Amino acid sequence: MDNTANQPYKPLAVGDYIIVGQDEEYAGLVGQVTEIIRLGTPEHDTGNPTDDIVVDLSSAPYSDYKKNEIVTLAKKLGYDDVESFEDVSLDSIILAPDDIIRITAREYERYGPQLMASMESANELGERLDFEHFNEMYKALTDRVKQNYAEYQRGMLGYSAQDVFDAAARVHAVSDAYGYMTARHNFSEEELRFFLQFKNPLDMLAQHWHERNMDISDMSFTVDFIMEPERQRRMLERYSLAGDAPAQAEQTAKEAAPLTPREQLIEKMRSEYNTFLDELSAKPPMQIIESSYEKVFKEDLLLTVEDGEFSDEKIAALLTQEYPLDLLYQEWLDTDASYMDMLRDCVDDAADTLIKETLEQQPAAEQPSQTKPKTQAATRKPSLLDELRDAAREVEARKAERPANHTKKHDKEID
Repeated sequence: MDNTANQPYKPLAVGDYIIVGQDEEYAGLVGQVTEIIRLGTPEHDTGNPTDDIVVDLSSAPYSDYKKNEIVTLAKKLGYDDVESFEDVSLDSIILAPDDIIRITAREYERYGPQLMASMESANELGERLDFEHFNEMYKALTDRVKQNYAEYQRGMLGYSAQDVFDAAARVHAVSDAYGYMTARHNFSEEELRFFLQFKNPLDMLAQHWHERNMDISDMSFTVDFIMEPERQRRMLERYSLAGDAPAQAEQTAKEAAPLTPREQLIEKMRSEYNTFLDELSAKPPMQIIESSYEKVFKEDLLLTVEDGEFSDEKIAALLTQEYPLDLLYQEWLDTDASYMDMLRDCVDDAADTLIKETLEQQPAAEQPSQTKPKTQAATRKPSLLDELRDAAREVEARKAERPANHTKKHDKEID
C-alpha cells in the first residue's frame, strides 16, 4: 500500500486531484492531472518557464449552478459560441505548478459538495486546504529533522571525548543545519515538498554545509599573507625554532621591539582560545557537542582578527577587555545575520543541486516540479563584527577568483 497516497507533499503525478488557484482564469474549477510536460523536453513547446501541467477540468460532477458559472466565464473570455456547459472545452487545460492547489483523493471525496457547488465555495475551500497543507508539511519536516538530530546526538554519545572534539566542525555543521531548518529558514512550498522526500533531510543539508565550509583552498592565501616580507620578519621573530640558531634568537629577542597593540590583542585572544580548548577537551562528549558551535566560531574570530586590519581605537578598546575573544563571540551570537544568509544560500544550493539530480534519475511521471525558493534578507546596524566579516569576505572574494583546479576539499569526518 502506498502510504503517501493521501499526503499532500508527495510528488505531483498524473491522476492527482487539483483546484485551480484564485489568480487564474479558471479559478475554482476542479479536475485531475492528465499529463506533466517537463521543462526542457522536446514536448514542452509553450514557452512557459515551468513544467506544463495538463489537467482535465471537464469531468468533475459540477452542480447546475456551477456549470452556468462556467458558461458565463467562457463568454467573458471571448468564447461567444458557447451556449451550454458541454460547449466549453476544459479537458486539456495547461497550467503552471504554482497555478494549482493540490488535494488528496480523500479530500476530494470529503469536500465534494463544496467543491462542486460554486466557484466561490471551491475557492474558499482551496485557500483553506492550501494553508493547512503548508502547515502540515512544515510540521512533518520539523518533526523529522528533530528526530534526525536526536538520533545523531545518541550516535555521537558512543564516541570518546577526543573523537567528538576532533569532529567539532562536523558536529557544528549538523547543529547549524538543525537550528536553521527548525527555526530560521522561510521554506517555500516546493522546498518543503522536496526535503520531505528524504528520510534524513538534516544529514543531507548538514553534509553540503560541512563540505562548503571545509574548503581549504584559501589556505594558500594565508601562506601568501605570511610570506609578505614584513610579515616574514615578524613571524621569524615570534615563531622560529629555538634550536635553529640560539645566539641569533637571543640577539633577536634583545633587539625586538615591544609588541604593538595589535600584536598584544592577538596574543591575548590566542591565549584565551587555548585556555578555552583545554577546558573543553576535559568535558564529557555531550558538553563538547553542545560547545562545538562556540569552538568553531571562536577559532574563526581569532583567525579573522589575526588576518584583518582594524583601527587603533578599536584595538585599544578590545584590549581593555579581560576576555576579548568571548566578547566578540557574544556579539556574534546577536548579529550573525550574514552567516544566516550563507546558510540560506546553502539550503538553496543543496536543494537546487539535488532537485536536478533527482530529475535526472527519476522517470518523467515521478519527477517533482520546481519553483524558485523564497528567501528573506536580514538587516542590522553595522558594528565591529562588520569589519571582522569584511576581512573574511576578502578571503572569500580572492578564493572565488582562483582557478577551479586549485580547489580542494577536506573529506575526513566522523559521521
